[in-house]
Amino acid sequence: MVGASVVCQPRLLVSPSDLVCCAKLIFENSGIPAWRVDVEHSAIVDAHPAAVAFYGCPRAELIGRQVSDINALPPEEVSSEIA
Repeated sequence: MVGASVVCQPRLLVSPSDLVCCAKLIFENSGIPAWRVDVEHSAIVDAHPAAVAFYGCPRAELIGRQVSDINALPPEEVSSEIA
């Protein structure tokens, strides 16, 4: 058919639970210090081994702390970065 257009619908090749698992593996195995934050409360909810090594305190001590406790930015800049 001349001049016909074709619309392709994207398909998810993996399940949402597979994506969560993959994201968790990337988070846990990254060499870059990172933590997950509860944006509503600015509290750290998870930290991976590179973050523990970088900050020099046990993971259990990082969890629950405010981002502003470990960040050198002024509090207003921390808030704008999280939002």
